[in-house]
Amino acid sequence: MAGPLADGAARFGAGCWANQTWEHCCAAKSEYGTGHGSCFGSLHRYKACCEPSQVPRDIFRCQDRGKVWSELRTGIIYARVFHELPDSESLRWRAGECFIGALMASLVFLAYAGAKRSSEKILQQGWHLAEELFSILLRSPITIDELLLSGWHLGAILLFLRTLPSVEQIAGPWAPEPSVASEFVLLRQLEALPMAASIRVQQDLTFELMDDPKSISRELAYVISTWSAAYGALLELWRHSWAEVGEMVKLLRRGEAKLKDVIQGTSPLKQLLQPPPFLLHLLQALHLYPVVQADVSATLELYPPFFHRASPHTWRGSRHRRSIPPLELHPMPMDDGLSNANRATRLPFCFEPMYYSTFALLSQWQLSAELTSPEARDAPPFLRVWEIGANMGDCSLLALHLVSSWGSSTQPRPLVTLEATLFEPIADAVVSANAAVSAFLQRQRAQTTKLPQIFVRPLALGPKVSPKEINLRRGSTAEASFLGCHGFQGECEVQQVWMETLDHLLQGGDVVDIIKIHVQGSELEVLRGAQESLSEGRICLVHVMSSAVRIGQFAEVSTEQVIRSFMEIFRHHHAVASDGIHVMPLAAVPARLQKDRNYFVTAWHEGPLCRDRPSIQAAQHLWGHVLAPADAEMRKKKSWRINKPSPFGVKTLFIWGVE
Repeated sequence: MAGPLADGAARFGAGCWANQTWEHCCAAKSEYGTGHGSCFGSLHRYKACCEPSQVPRDIFRCQDRGKVWSELRTGIIYARVFHELPDSESLRWRAGECFIGALMASLVFLAYAGAKRSSEKILQQGWHLAEELFSILLRSPITIDELLLSGWHLGAILLFLRTLPSVEQIAGPWAPEPSVASEFVLLRQLEALPMAASIRVQQDLTFELMDDPKSISRELAYVISTWSAAYGALLELWRHSWAEVGEMVKLLRRGEAKLKDVIQGTSPLKQLLQPPPFLLHLLQALHLYPVVQADVSATLELYPPFFHRASPHTWRGSRHRRSIPPLELHPMPMDDGLSNANRATRLPFCFEPMYYSTFALLSQWQLSAELTSPEARDAPPFLRVWEIGANMGDCSLLALHLVSSWGSSTQPRPLVTLEATLFEPIADAVVSANAAVSAFLQRQRAQTTKLPQIFVRPLALGPKVSPKEINLRRGSTAEASFLGCHGFQGECEVQQVWMETLDHLLQGGDVVDIIKIHVQGSELEVLRGAQESLSEGRICLVHVMSSAVRIGQFAEVSTEQVIRSFMEIFRHHHAVASDGIHVMPLAAVPARLQKDRNYFVTAWHEGPLCRDRPSIQAAQHLWGHVLAPADAEMRKKKSWRINKPSPFGVKTLFIWGVE
């Protein structure tokens, strides 16, 4: 046994589980009722042996239980069609691998069979298995807030089941539309919850249900009242750490205890589906709010070999031996697509291999220095980092997390000292980033006294200092456009923000070690507001995405043209580019690019203000050998100029070594 199972056995003696698993002993149906009696000695009872020791339990997260479970969870959250999901018919029998996954697979199988109107025999068999697994879930010690954190979207699949007449024929009948006025109004509110993040449930309606003799049972109304109050508490305390929202968790568990009393006994799943779907709508809304415990090790596995060669050995845990603790993220409301990607994949939404390689190499050097010099432990390298277009803070927080103290023998101290500033103009994203930063700092206070400095600034960056209108597509805040939401009438929201330039922010002579820019097509605009700082070498290392620039409803400036503009902007720098796998000189980027293909461009300045900084030393070590031959050859050629206006509004472009 390993992990929580081993801890439990050591604490309570061999009588607990006796070389069996938690799922076998604690979440299994037997003649003893809850759990197998053979797992517990006379001094070891269910409550002592089976209380969860981590949140959420591994059997519900299904971590390291196989890729198929994460694909199933992701597919359910994204509401993919049945034939795009993993084979639910086989997965529903594999409860020992991933219990909640097997329950969800059984419900998906039942929904699929109901949608294609399978025979009554198949539907009955599917229903009985789903009912049995749901009964075991209710008897397990797993709580509703743990279930919500696990990422398995139970409310959505139960709501879909309730729409299928063939399922109703074998398990119903479902209750008809509410006849009591307060019920009807409440149901309309609950149905709207997943579609908008600002709706609050009227608490007086839930109290009316408890006192109306014609309404649903008083016990069920009690559950609705407490869970809707929990939902309201979540809105009021939006973007706080899940562990801090004690009132909401208390309300959820109080309602859960009452619900188990109401539907205990035979056919609990049927009893949950039969009444009007108040609770199912609440479950669906609550599922879309919890914070995300992002799997950092799984994230790093997606990165190319050049990143892993630069990384410390402690970052290279295998899929079965995770060394890096999870990173807590705080997604935006449920109508944001990028936030739902966080919830579905349990990963930070950030793929920036060049950016992270700098932190990786500095961390590797620091660990090596600590082995030979005790003084190095107290003097880690210092970096001043600005991220422009931070969104929810995924990228910077992942970098901070990697170099911070994990509070364990693998990384007990910070490897790099950071001062990080996150620039993000979108209001909801700023709230989300602030909450994630707060949670990160709270965790760090428990691990170390050397806290990083992190600032979230609600600013846009561009070519001039002025007010600016940003056209925000609801449901896709990461794709905020300065050009408008063409073709998205009714889904476009205009936000007034303040725009600064990098030159203005750095006019006091400040120097920034690393600036990362990813602003969905406005990258050139940001760089045009940094011409003085770049030429004077006050921005040492730049990481920028070569996103194509949208210049109208239908027109677009190609990535190839953007690359050429980068070559002019970075003419005083050393610059390389990566397609995500290979690294090449910027000038060697192919003249004809695949459509929609972006490059990660990295440029560094070796002037007197930067040359001795650790960021430049890392860049030289990582990419200098790639650049040197091509760079020398390129500078032999004469620059040539384009004297006609460009799509970027620049009349003259100096482009080094481009034929």
